[in-house]
Amino acid sequence: MAKEDVLGEAVEMLIRKVLEQSVQKSAGAVSVSGNSLKGEKVDGLSSATGTSK
Repeated sequence: MAKEDVLGEAVEMLIRKVLEQSVQKSAGAVSVSGNSLKGEKVDGLSSATGTSK
């Protein structure tokens, strides 16, 4: 029973941490990741093609 209680508490803690992080970062992460991904891809391709050519 002790092991199950410890595992249950650990799972609850992990779930809470993940939910809190996802909620806190959801809005910012979406906009930041979208902009950064687009910017990195564009910059990387342009710089790569520019240097190669």
